[in-house]
Amino acid sequence: MTEPDSTTCQIVRWEILPGLPGEGPVPKHFHLGRPTPWAEGFVVRFWNSDGTAWVGNFQIGVTFYSGIVELPAGKLLVIVARGACYFLPLNDPETVMVESGEVISSLVSEEGSLILAHLTGEISVFDSTGTLRWRRNDLGADELVLKSCASGLLVADVQDWEGNWRTVRLAEMDGSNLG
Repeated sequence: MTEPDSTTCQIVRWEILPGLPGEGPVPKHFHLGRPTPWAEGFVVRFWNSDGTAWVGNFQIGVTFYSGIVELPAGKLLVIVARGACYFLPLNDPETVMVESGEVISSLVSEEGSLILAHLTGEISVFDSTGTLRWRRNDLGADELVLKSCASGLLVADVQDWEGNWRTVRLAEMDGSNLG
């Protein structure tokens, strides 16, 4: 019996697993450019529209943040594996794109933009199809907390190197300062 090809049809469902399964086909390994297929990472089972299932083993990054966000307009899953961020097309997982190994949080705006906060204090905003809209790394942040994004206004709290917190307000569309 041949194993199902993970690219034959569209992913329709997924489940985060507590670890690699002990049985079944070898999981597909996704990595940050330095493959470690022997190491367990962030493990997800996917089901295709034809009923077949497969397991992805995503190499982890350097933070504690993990999760999965769907961007329906782009037909993408955004998988964050302890900071490592993968953009996985629902209809072609072989063309996965890697964003970063240092994501600390994410949120999706009312308009469907994906906002990522990075360990380095950087904010990245992707449109609803997964295309990078803008990136800011000039906020002087030692720590960064995404608060909200509504009506085109992104609000985040940043901590400077002296330990002082301030709130920044940025335009969702282009990252410009709004006061």
